[in-house]
Amino acid sequence: MNVKPLKVVTVVGTRPEIIRLSRIIECLHRSSSIEHILVHTGQNFDYTLNKIFFEELEVPAPDYGTSSKEMAWIADTFHSLSNDLNSAASVTGKPVTQGGIRGRTEATGLGVAYALREFFKSENYLKNYKIKSGLKDKTIALQGFGNVGYYSALFLSKFGAKVVAISEFEGMISNPEGLDIEELKKYRDESGSLEGYKNGSFTSDRDGIFSFECDVLIPAALESQIHTENMKDIKAKVIAEAANGPVTYDASKWLFKNNVIIIPDVYLNAGGVTVSYFEWIKNLSHIRFGRMEYRHNQKNVQNVTNLLAQKSGIKLTEDEINNVYE
Repeated sequence: MNVKPLKVVTVVGTRPEIIRLSRIIECLHRSSSIEHILVHTGQNFDYTLNKIFFEELEVPAPDYGTSSKEMAWIADTFHSLSNDLNSAASVTGKPVTQGGIRGRTEATGLGVAYALREFFKSENYLKNYKIKSGLKDKTIALQGFGNVGYYSALFLSKFGAKVVAISEFEGMISNPEGLDIEELKKYRDESGSLEGYKNGSFTSDRDGIFSFECDVLIPAALESQIHTENMKDIKAKVIAEAANGPVTYDASKWLFKNNVIIIPDVYLNAGGVTVSYFEWIKNLSHIRFGRMEYRHNQKNVQNVTNLLAQKSGIKLTEDEINNVYE
């Protein structure tokens, strides 16, 4: 199959209409339980973008305010408009049952954790900034506790780092000994807020995250969050751009001059786009990943089994040979 280069577009971008959709969906999620309103919003949006998004040029993926649910609505609407055999490839980040791929949900956050783990192996480079190598016990402060923020915090904790502060729209929670990420996630999902979590100190000053004492600051929310008005408050030695464009150009220049390392978003949060590419390829090829490899390995094992049976004089039934690789 001749596969053309893919351009993945997140459903929060530079186009005003895309940004408006994410804001509308976010507000509806918070203020209404009427599912058909959300479905109608997503589908009508897809009608307006039918000329922009299709499987060979620009492929949307979920971002702030959207999830696999909205991606499924857009894919369904695109299919009804185009009746194209490859319509499942029109968007990525879909549920696994509707052409999605396992691992897409956590891909961006896991990619952030992998990237930071590799970054802190660069001992010679880190010496220039008087930073100790190794991710273990590095203190992390996160702005944003959505999909990217949660999975970044979860995997960084598992890799040995210590997540000491997390901010969301309602405020900031901190614990110098480290936060229990899964417990905090469960609490916020049930209560709707970080406030009241017993194993941390809460403040309504959500922007206090930027001046929080830590080794690594991870903005994992929206663009332009670190700018000329708050750049001098930064105490972190490393800023890891998990969001898209969270540091403005002017702020980045000043931070560079003051020996603050900025790990760029194009590298750090590429995990989601990478897995979106795999999903796109899967949808275009109409073959599940591993299917051909499974058949190949199964055939090899059966050939070896047949050879051993012949040499040993043991007679095996066809079912017994087929079950060897099961």
